[in-house]
Amino acid sequence: MKATVVVVLVGLCLLLAVGASVWFFRRKKPGGEEAEETKEVEVDADFWRDFPIARESPLPIPYGPYFPLDAKGIDKVVAFDDVLSESEMVYLRSLLKEGVKKGRLAKGANPWIKALEERIAKLLQKSPQLLEPLRLIRQDPGDESSPHIDALEDGGGKQGQRLSTLHIFLNSLPPLEEGGRTIFNKLDAGLKPKAGTAIGWNNVVVAGGAANQIDHEMWHMSQALTLDNDAKYTLVAYSRERGC
Repeated sequence: MKATVVVVLVGLCLLLAVGASVWFFRRKKPGGEEAEETKEVEVDADFWRDFPIARESPLPIPYGPYFPLDAKGIDKVVAFDDVLSESEMVYLRSLLKEGVKKGRLAKGANPWIKALEERIAKLLQKSPQLLEPLRLIRQDPGDESSPHIDALEDGGGKQGQRLSTLHIFLNSLPPLEEGGRTIFNKLDAGLKPKAGTAIGWNNVVVAGGAANQIDHEMWHMSQALTLDNDAKYTLVAYSRERGC
């Protein structure tokens, strides 16, 4: 009888231990961060309250496009310099508080966000109404995005397909940083982040294909950072087929 009780108790302890382990590892990401830390959250974007100096700062005039990519990627990805001012980049980086790696800016939440959406829409040659809410991403050491495409396999529902993407780098990485590049896997090309530079591309075949046919050459990823004290900040914009 006693032996049976002991076996039952041992079994219950093992089940509890396994359950706790499963719960713990489900909360963890590769690199040791908790999954909850990467949850996308709405961020406070009151630019004029937090950065009044920006009211007097002249807006940058993006110049380009130029093509910084090598190999056959040169005609697939276009880049622009000086898309954001330094004060704008400082502000955007500050919105991702410690422990928060992803956030969204509510569309048209204030005059600055509305102006930023209009600036981005011009670069993508789309109407501002076709933009998804802008997204902020911070990549820390150990983080690495898997290769993916931004087009939506289900067609995007009532808002339609995600037609194009713009990545704006919010900081530069030091010369000794060997990682952090945005890589286009099938184009054999990539770019190291430079503060204020934007790269844009279409997620669908522009000519010679069916309407909104996904361009499967546009697989991309962000390399892991190699230096412990580095972080990569990116503002991401997507345009859709119909209004968002």
